[in-house]
Amino acid sequence: MENQTQTKETTTSNSFTKQIGKTTYFVNVHFSETSKETLQDKMERLIKNECVNLENQK
Repeated sequence: MENQTQTKETTTSNSFTKQIGKTTYFVNVHFSETSKETLQDKMERLIKNECVNLENQK
């Protein structure tokens, strides 16, 4: 049996909907106005931390 996943996305300014198969996810996004870290900074930090964690597991 073949597993087929279809996705459908719609976006607004602070929320989006993603459909995966028969499940629809409604996601609201918010950002701290006092944060000093940009989204790019945060993503780079998360990726670096994940690489360190993977390296430590070896």
